[in-house]
Amino acid sequence: MHLNELKMTSIEIQFNSIHLVKWTNMSNTEAFWLEVLEYKDANGGNPFRDVANFAINLLILPNSNAEVERLFSSMGAIKSKLKNKIHLPMLRSILSIKYGLKRCGKYCKNFDIPKHITNKIGTLNVYRSQNLDTAAESDQISDIQEIISQC
Repeated sequence: MHLNELKMTSIEIQFNSIHLVKWTNMSNTEAFWLEVLEYKDANGGNPFRDVANFAINLLILPNSNAEVERLFSSMGAIKSKLKNKIHLPMLRSILSIKYGLKRCGKYCKNFDIPKHITNKIGTLNVYRSQNLDTAAESDQISDIQEIISQC
């Protein structure tokens, strides 16, 4: 047999016999596999070392980059060549609204903006200056958080 086949056979044998030991950390996956990794039998050895290392290595792998890729794709759609003057606070606000509504199961077409927010549109409360100061940006962020919290 090839070395990898021997290792996989060893892991399979260890996994099939892991139920023979009474483990204390059965509710937390990470704690369970760390307990298995630190286990010592009567001889002072660990008969489950290979399967524990295998499981821990699987747990540290990222599941997917899909969410990050979607975020970059959304950012690219919002800040296109035609809209290249959008500054970071506005981009952050747009993405916060988009993903905040998505978490609530809402979309722009089925979300009713609260009346007190729509009353601010076109007033100095929304458009204080061309360059947003920290207080204005903070107000806009709190308005966004308020809208999302009402989902």
